[in-house]
Amino acid sequence: MRTVKIRIPNFLLLVSLVICCSCAWAQPNISYTPSANIYTSGTAITTITPGNSGGAVAGIAYGTQLNFASVTDPYSVATDASGNVFTINGTTGDLYKFNSAGTGGIINSTALVSPAGIAVDGLGNVWVSDFAGGSNYNVCKFSSTGTLLATITGFSSPYGIGVDGSNNVYIANSGTSSIIKIAVGTTTKTNYITGMSSAPYGITFDPSGNMFISENNANAIVKVAAGSTTVTAFFSTSLSGPRHLAADNAGNIYISDYGTSSIKRLTAAAAVTTLVTGLTTPRGVAVDPSGNLYYGNYTSTNRIQKRVPTGGWFIDSDLPAGLSFNSTTGAISGTPTAITPTTTYTVTAYNASGSDNTTVDITVRPVTPSASGGGTGCSVTLTASGGSPSGGTYNWYNVSSGGTR
Repeated sequence: MRTVKIRIPNFLLLVSLVICCSCAWAQPNISYTPSANIYTSGTAITTITPGNSGGAVAGIAYGTQLNFASVTDPYSVATDASGNVFTINGTTGDLYKFNSAGTGGIINSTALVSPAGIAVDGLGNVWVSDFAGGSNYNVCKFSSTGTLLATITGFSSPYGIGVDGSNNVYIANSGTSSIIKIAVGTTTKTNYITGMSSAPYGITFDPSGNMFISENNANAIVKVAAGSTTVTAFFSTSLSGPRHLAADNAGNIYISDYGTSSIKRLTAAAAVTTLVTGLTTPRGVAVDPSGNLYYGNYTSTNRIQKRVPTGGWFIDSDLPAGLSFNSTTGAISGTPTAITPTTTYTVTAYNASGSDNTTVDITVRPVTPSASGGGTGCSVTLTASGGSPSGGTYNWYNVSSGGTR
């Protein structure tokens, strides 16, 4: 038996090593096939799974803490659909706006006294709760440039503000342990939830319309299912004085946990991950459409701070009702329940080497009605069924065939 030795030139080994390393260190390169998708309301879709010819997408993680903007006493923080960041000075009442690069500053310095919560609706309006002095508790509505549009009075220790998918606004009215609703396009208050067992603090909504509320005195997050006003337990393990909340477009909930000086993330199944530790009395938290995380280090650094993802999948806006986005795999699945015009969604994937984004178009059309029946001579009876939305009107048309009708 003879042993055969094969000599491989060093330069080939070097090329192989470079190729392997470049694959391991490469940023993702993602795409969806097809990129344009048309679905029918009420019919389950075939799951869309993204392809990736670059580096593997890592599990959810965030990079080094960055100083985003200097703001004294940043009590709460919010982002809009364009990636702008809004915050408030809880001591002076100043309202700030910054672009995604951190450029900006005060956009209103006169309307607020001691603001406590902030949110931006889908129309670009900025909502702020304000401890206006004495027994005066207000919620103020601003334009995206800081113009005061309305002051709504008659609250009792209002803190967090949340906005649902229809742009209705909800306020955590802590003094009465209730949630107050302001319908889109109005400034009228209505009681939405009353008699909560513990005072509410933060509010946010997931893409399915479920409401999540922090109860800082009870060290808990509770849930109100879409279309319901019933409060149910959701998560309470390892929390200590949770303050403001945020949600991403995959349905994950972010918590500024005051007592543990940390930022935590909950999945829809209530699995918790601690993302940031070592803060000082954090109150506000927000996530922009690309997944960047913002939070206020309230009494320590007097800054809004930022962390860029180094792992995970993010989508820039809510999918049509009934569809869901998987932030672990980037897959889109479900059964659409609402007619939706063609909408382009931007998906971003991260790993330690960087990120890549791609777009996917989704259209949800109504169910096609069906017709049946017939007859002979001059009398014909037709019936129709199906179609979406329900309750609509069927329109009948004469159709020529064979030269007669």
